[in-house]
Amino acid sequence: MQDDGCYPLEPGGLKLYRRLTTIQQSLDLDNKVHPDLELAKLLRKLSIVDTLKLQYRRIKRLYKLVFEANSILKQDASSEKVQADMLLYFEKLTKLHFKRQEERASICNILRFTASYWEGLFHHYDHREIPRTNNDLERFNRKLKIAHRKTTGRASCQSYIVRYGAYVALLDDSVSEAQMLVKIRSVEYSDFRQYFGEIRSFRCRLSFKRCLSEDFNGFLCALEKEWAKIAV
Repeated sequence: MQDDGCYPLEPGGLKLYRRLTTIQQSLDLDNKVHPDLELAKLLRKLSIVDTLKLQYRRIKRLYKLVFEANSILKQDASSEKVQADMLLYFEKLTKLHFKRQEERASICNILRFTASYWEGLFHHYDHREIPRTNNDLERFNRKLKIAHRKTTGRASCQSYIVRYGAYVALLDDSVSEAQMLVKIRSVEYSDFRQYFGEIRSFRCRLSFKRCLSEDFNGFLCALEKEWAKIAV
């Protein structure tokens, strides 16, 4: 459930609400097939989802404005065309009226945020070699790093530090292979097994989270089938 999403187009909060709603519906179905006290407790805890329904609808309605801005900016058009469409979008936002203070604040935030990027927002459309988004810039930097690795033969272009997920390895070129083996052999086998087990447990949790994220509904469907077998 701890999914940060990918802002701004895949907000983690909206995804969390949808998943909690799906889980609530799945548990309700299970409890009807085979009533259980533990399932009833979970359903009572998940009743908070019902209290957030109106708030979810308001946020989703506001997010449509973000998606609209994205559809304008991802056009394959000239900078003049995109800029003209964004000006019309700005004009539309200024004419919107919301009763709630937080909704009005959201519109102001969209206007202010876009205005702060306005000066450099449209150069890409006339100069395609310029990365358009932060993600494009990261992919461009990744290509540079790959080229650096191929040129130098080093596993990392971050000098003496290599990062892989939650793990960090510090490299010391002054230590020979023989000296490194002596250091490795000095580690107690029990300590090695302990840390190795912690790493495997961590990787299993990551793997489970990835599988759950890829097929969330399929996972719940499998659980419902297993629960139905108990009822029989």
